[in-house]
Amino acid sequence: MYIWKYSTPSSNSPWHWGFVGVYRNGGFIFTLSKSKSETKKKFINLQLNSWIRRGTRVVFIDFSLYNANVNLFCIIRLVAEFPATGGILTSWQFYSVKLLRYVSSYDYFIACCEITFFILFIVFTIQEGIKIKEFKSAYFKSIWNWLELLLLVLYFVAIFFNSYCKIQIFLLLESLLKSTEKYSDYYFLAYWHIFYNNVIAITIFFAWIKIFKFISFNNTMSQLSSTLSRCIKDIVGFAIMFFIILFAYAQLGFLVFGSQVDDFSTFQNSIFAQFRIVLGDFNFAAIQQDNPVLGPIYFITFIFFVFFVLLNIFLAIINYTYSEVKADYSIGRRPDFELGKMIKKCEKQRFG
Repeated sequence: MYIWKYSTPSSNSPWHWGFVGVYRNGGFIFTLSKSKSETKKKFINLQLNSWIRRGTRVVFIDFSLYNANVNLFCIIRLVAEFPATGGILTSWQFYSVKLLRYVSSYDYFIACCEITFFILFIVFTIQEGIKIKEFKSAYFKSIWNWLELLLLVLYFVAIFFNSYCKIQIFLLLESLLKSTEKYSDYYFLAYWHIFYNNVIAITIFFAWIKIFKFISFNNTMSQLSSTLSRCIKDIVGFAIMFFIILFAYAQLGFLVFGSQVDDFSTFQNSIFAQFRIVLGDFNFAAIQQDNPVLGPIYFITFIFFVFFVLLNIFLAIINYTYSEVKADYSIGRRPDFELGKMIKKCEKQRFG
């Protein structure tokens, strides 16, 4: 008979993705002491009372540190998974986050920038709404307009998560810091803070891509954007053919070498292993040792079809389209891009 009481997971707790499963924060929870001697006694008690037993699938060791010199919380999670086949799989997570946001003068400058960002978001949303109302269905024919809408969605998500994180930190951090004897779980705050940073990273990436819209007045840049826009349909068709062959070889590698070679241990690993083969990073000796017949056949045929055939087809598509674009530019047929339109409009207004 076990003396441990099961705790149900909280509704707002994030999922943890392990090697062999996905877990919540519920289970048989045990809080360690600050004293080394008391903690040692508790570990002995856990061992004697079978806290880890045959049905245990995962053990989380969570603790948090705070460095006041740099105003950073370090939330640490050590994970030990017990697969049904036996053994133990270990992993870890280290999150260094700034939960106390507005402390120094630079932090208040960041706050002003965030307010400015919110005001600009409102302005850009109104502008795009006016454009949609004016151009209606024609608005959605431009790829740049779709990029604008994507950025507005990402702006909204970033503002939402930033506000959500600040509210949760305000509500939870003070109560967590008051209870010194009870363990304060900052993993929830760190997880959403990292998620917010990921949204910001994706937003900034697409914001940089948007620069192409304004610098296309340059001859080289306009040829590049015209080449990509013209060959997009051919590239999509090529990508379908490429991924069919890639997935076929990934499935073959997983089924043939998955039980012995770590690079092919899962279907996802097989896909990444094949991208590494294309880039020249591979372990041919491992697959040859596992299967002396199918190993070399798999490797040689994959290199031939993917590296020598498909990649050269991709380059041929780009080169052919670029030749067409260059020929059009040589006879004066070129698109009128956004920045050029703005300059012409300003000149007309200035000189009447």
